[in-house]
Amino acid sequence: MLIKLLHKHSNLSIILAGSKDEKKKFKNNLIKNIDKNKIVDLMEESITHTYAFMKKSNLFIGNDSGLMHLAAASKIPTIGLFGPTNNKLYAPFGNECYIIRTNETYKDFKKMRIDINKSYMLSIKVEDVISIIETKNLI
Repeated sequence: MLIKLLHKHSNLSIILAGSKDEKKKFKNNLIKNIDKNKIVDLMEESITHTYAFMKKSNLFIGNDSGLMHLAAASKIPTIGLFGPTNNKLYAPFGNECYIIRTNETYKDFKKMRIDINKSYMLSIKVEDVISIIETKNLI
């Protein structure tokens, strides 16, 4: 898991941002075996509160979302993860913005019937994210 690798290899604090439903569904698994003092829980927080923390952050990694665009607007290095959405149209904008997409192209997803209960992001590997971080010297 990416959070565990980043936590082990650097002196980072990890900010978790997301909805109430995402908090219930994912938070405990995300922070399992991680020093709780290194976690900043912004799940369920307002966008303005999240933005204040984001402006002081060093890196954003997340799916194509409003938070990804907020990170890019904050001018912090941003790695956007793309699956069913169109990275050509919705990629984050800025000098230090990068994308990783699934093995499937946007055209592949347009041909599919999308199941909202299924994750289509599983072909994105932790190593792909780490490679960008190391190659671009982001942390």
